[in-house]
Amino acid sequence: MGLTKAEQAKMRSFSKRGHRIAREAKSLATDVSKELKRQMKKS
Repeated sequence: MGLTKAEQAKMRSFSKRGHRIAREAKSLATDVSKELKRQMKKS
């Protein structure tokens, strides 16, 4: 893999953004499941 410095930086920033998006999606999913459980208890 002969990547230039710019390409390496791009890859790194992209993976960082991907990690952040994944983390946000995970927390969102846990919030949704908590809310669903709460709704189930009510009904």
